[in-house]
Amino acid sequence: MKKWQKIGLACAVLFVIYLVAITGLIWHHYQQKHAHVRWRLDPVIEFGAGLDHHQPAVDARGYVYLCLDNEVACLNPDGTARWHMPYLLSYANVCHEVTADGRLALCETLYDNSGQTPRYHGMITAISSDGRRLWQQPIEYKGDLRGNNVSNRHLYVIDEQALYAFSLVDGTLDWELAIGPTLDEMWPQVDPAGNVYFATDQSELVMVSAAGEELWQRSIPGCADYLPAPTGQGIVYTLDSAGNLSAVACDDGRLIWQQPLAGGARHGNKFLYLGQSHVVANATGQACVLTATGGLTLFTPQGQQLYQYDQLNWIGAAPCLSDTGITYLQDREAGLLAIGPDGQVRWRNSTLTSSQAQPILAGGNLYVMHDRELFALSP
Repeated sequence: MKKWQKIGLACAVLFVIYLVAITGLIWHHYQQKHAHVRWRLDPVIEFGAGLDHHQPAVDARGYVYLCLDNEVACLNPDGTARWHMPYLLSYANVCHEVTADGRLALCETLYDNSGQTPRYHGMITAISSDGRRLWQQPIEYKGDLRGNNVSNRHLYVIDEQALYAFSLVDGTLDWELAIGPTLDEMWPQVDPAGNVYFATDQSELVMVSAAGEELWQRSIPGCADYLPAPTGQGIVYTLDSAGNLSAVACDDGRLIWQQPLAGGARHGNKFLYLGQSHVVANATGQACVLTATGGLTLFTPQGQQLYQYDQLNWIGAAPCLSDTGITYLQDREAGLLAIGPDGQVRWRNSTLTSSQAQPILAGGNLYVMHDRELFALSP
């Protein structure tokens, strides 16, 4: 082989190596941005209405239910549209959840200031997976609405005077319990057995049974600003104004342990969800805390700190904690992160940065919102 042929062959080999390297870099960059995405939905294009800030609800068959600006919609497991229908009340605040038998429980609440005495009123609806309204029931509130939540048996509603439990069979009021005043945005939290947890504005953490019996109260200074996190493992977690995470026993309300959080739990300039820190729990009893100063910490049910991750920038919604200890959250600069129980980043999607809704795990998918679009990803 002549010298010029050898030079040409060497150049060709170098060019191939260069192409392979460039292709690898492009593919790596693409994966960082688009890996794990199974489908995406733009509801403005599909339904002519945008997503509100509610996370989706998913049933056991993989049907996805969305609260849009002016209607509720159902998607097939592959993200294609199944049906959609308008709300019964215009400009209502909507709470929705899927019951164990696959129905969508929808609660619409409207603030009416047209009369001499402004009041809240609402409508509870049960909708089948094929889009049929099974029943609807009007409801009235005695005071300012604080929040609501759904279990498999009841829709729970808190106003400034009472906790209400409406039946998901026909929408009738099963029971009503007078409670102390609560702060705004105090959404009742429900464990797998249907027990309800909330905090009064006097910083009393309260547990109420699914039958409407108040089981105990536990005084934890400053817990009124935070939503409790029941686990289903006999523990409910809450934060307090002193910057502690407290684990409280569900059987009698005793304090099991208390751990201080690095940087405290009060308001900061990075964390925006309800303007404060947040604790979430999984079915194994682990607790994940995202503080207002941008720290993420995972605790065992015994109070052992597994890691502290402090490389977050700007978080707009609460994290999601899987039963295997993986935390999913959206950072407005770093994107969607999956952080393992060892504190190491498993993967990231750098394009999914903006959301005001908590990611959820359901049916083998991770659902996240970004710029009012819905994405289904492989977790």
